Amino acid sequence: MTQSAKTAATLAVLLVLLLVGVLVGWSALTQPLPTAEDSTSDGPCQEQDIAAGEQVRRGMVTVSVFNAGTRGGLAEKTLGALVRTGFGAGETGNADREVSVKRAAVWTTDKRDPAAILVRRTLGRDRTKLVEKPADQLEGVGVMVLVGNKFDKLADGPRQVTSQIDTTICVPNDPVAQAG
Repeated sequence: MTQSAKTAATLAVLLVLLLVGVLVGWSALTQPLPTAEDSTSDGPCQEQDIAAGEQVRRGMVTVSVFNAGTRGGLAEKTLGALVRTGFGAGETGNADREVSVKRAAVWTTDKRDPAAILVRRTLGRDRTKLVEKPADQLEGVGVMVLVGNKFDKLADGPRQVTSQIDTTICVPNDPVAQAG
């Protein structure tokens, strides 16, 4: 093949690539903008069914933390620490005044909930109560954590647990958290 034939073939290939790029770009440019109705989920997480035997990783769990003590900023600080270890961020706030928690508690509708178990182990299984409550007493999204004045730091809990039951968990919409 002569030099001029190679040059012509190269220019033809480049022209085809340019045309494909223009067509793809035009198609993307003329698509309607997404609307609020197009969103697959509102809020920080969406529900996902988990089968017994399936692994639940930290990145699959959204956590909300509520301050049951008198130390200002404790809920935000705790949620930040949980997020740094791979959990998804839910909500923070203050617990009702009548709630009494010395160190930490995880409230759940089922003590066998793998997300609640994973969070409890990360907070320190021997120092964190796992409390079963009716759904109407739970606040926030995902796993509900309450921290008291004696809470100091996270434990070296597992990065995942195996679900012993069929359940539904609140998986973070943040893809960075899900990778954790």
